[in-house]
Amino acid sequence: MSFLPFLPAAGPGDQDYEDTRSYIASDLKSLSQASSSDVWRTAVEDASLVRLLQSLLVYLPRPYEPGYDETLASLTLKVLSSLFTTRRHSNDAPSPALRSRAVKPLLGLGFVLEAAALLGALPGSRAVLGAMLAANPRLLDALPGAGRALARSLRGDAAAAARALSDAVDDASSRTRLACALGGLRATLFALGALLPACPASTLRLLARQHDLLEAAAE
Repeated sequence: MSFLPFLPAAGPGDQDYEDTRSYIASDLKSLSQASSSDVWRTAVEDASLVRLLQSLLVYLPRPYEPGYDETLASLTLKVLSSLFTTRRHSNDAPSPALRSRAVKPLLGLGFVLEAAALLGALPGSRAVLGAMLAANPRLLDALPGAGRALARSLRGDAAAAARALSDAVDDASSRTRLACALGGLRATLFALGALLPACPASTLRLLARQHDLLEAAAE
């Protein structure tokens, strides 16, 4: 079985998008109803499943964005939960080494932050986010760098919003730029807000080491 990656719609009424979305939703629903051992076996034997999950984390609209698809987001969370929070596996489940190698592409800090931004508002997300961080202890070492990157992101988005506001507000281009800048701010803050209850010590460590992150958010 091969899984199609998720890509954003090209525009309103994009039939290819609707067909692909329906196909992906059906695949995810089947996986969400399968045993965790079956989900793991699929992930180990077919790398396209992890690529699908990566594409969903990156491209699915966030809860505050137009086109938010709670159905796909919830199904994505259920599959991630099978991969990261299930403690018991049947005897025929893949070995821990194979499981670890299969999901390694999902465990970069970027994908964990994407998961927080997309899934943080859904019930059960706290356990999944915490398990994703716990599955890659090296993420803790990446937190200082992540803090600097988030600070730069916040500063850049805030500056872009200020520039857009300084232009004529009734200009369509300015409105688009402002919406993009504010969307970036929301995404960063939403990710932090989702990570904080899931992994309070790690998130506070990130914030404590990067005072300029808080200053950027306040500007």
